Parts: sequence; C-alpha cells; structure tokens
Amino acid sequence: MLESDQQYQDGRELWSGVRWLTLVRLVVVTSLMGGSLAVHMLGSNTLLGRSLPALFYVIGSIYAASIGYGFALRFSNRIRTLAYIQFILDLFFITAIIYVSGGIESIFTFFYIFSIFGAAIILGQGWALITASISGILYGILIDFQFYGVIHPLQAHAMMPVQYDAGRTFYIMLANIAAFYMVAFLASYLQGQLSSARMKLRQQRRDFKDLEVLNDRI
Repeated sequence: MLESDQQYQDGRELWSGVRWLTLVRLVVVTSLMGGSLAVHMLGSNTLLGRSLPALFYVIGSIYAASIGYGFALRFSNRIRTLAYIQFILDLFFITAIIYVSGGIESIFTFFYIFSIFGAAIILGQGWALITASISGILYGILIDFQFYGVIHPLQAHAMMPVQYDAGRTFYIMLANIAAFYMVAFLASYLQGQLSSARMKLRQQRRDFKDLEVLNDRI
C-alpha cells in the first residue's frame, strides 16, 4: 500500500514538473520573441537579413510543439516518455536558435543551461549529465560545421563577422561545454539534496499517519 502511494506521488510530481516545463518554455520563447521584436523596432543591427524571420520560424515551431505537448499531457499517461521527448527536442530547438542568431557569436548559448537544470529537477540526477552531453555534442557539431564552412549561421552571414582562428574557436567551444558539465554536476547535487528532503518529508507523513492510527486504536 505504501509503495503504491509512493508511486502515485512520484507520478503526480512528474506530471506537475512536465506541466511547469511546458509553461516555462512558452514564457521563455514569448519573451525571446518580444525582445527580438523590440530590438528590431528600435532599429538595432543585432538581427539582420534572414536571421529575424528564421528566428520567428523556430519560435513558431516551439509554440506548435508546446501545444502538442499540452494535448499529449492531457490525454496520455506516459508522462515520463513525454518528458524525455520534450527535453531532447528542446536541445534541438536551442541549437536551431543558436544557429539562426550567429552560431559561435550567438548570445543564446545559455539556453542549454536551463534545459540541463530542468532535466535534473524533473527526471533526476542522471539526466542532468545526459542532457549536458547531448548539449555538448550538438553545440560542438554546430561550431565545427561553422568553422569549416559547412554551414553559415544566418546572422553571422549577414553581419560578415571576423573569422575566428582554430585556437579561439576551440577555446569558446570547450569553455561552453565545460560550463554545461559544471551546471550538470551542480544541478545533480541540488537534485540529490531535494530528493533527500522529499524522502524525509514522506517518512514524516507516514509516521504521522501511523501515530494517528495508533491514537484511534487507543
């Protein structure tokens, strides 16, 4: 009975976490869209050429995916699978945002950190490292392709940025990937502390219930 109650509680917490993840994602992309529009209307040269429309296409795709997540969350009971899909797709969306906003010059690399923290809190400590690893792989591939001229990030192409040498490119890529893993280890530690606190709270609740039953019997 206690094991069944714990599984039910775990399921409710996971459902709540995935719901909040969907809402936070919508808030973040709405803020990103609003900020981009404000910068564009003020006449800033931060977003030029095809970069701004491409960014809006990515944001629109995130909105569409979030609507799909909402329906799946309401009508499906495979919440953990839905959480896996969300986090993996989020990393691809983040990589797309970085691509259209300049690649190595993009200011949105820190979005990976949000996803790593979210994975640790919702899916557990192991997924913080998994998310950091996937983030590092996607970011590394993007920067390598940009450096070797396989792809040309839209904003970088429009602004004709200064070419980075191999040493500086490697340093920027390594620094960001190292930051991903540092955040993953920190998030894992915090999640461990949070899980420990939850277990203690559940044990206290069980103890209170046992005392209530004992008091009724007496």
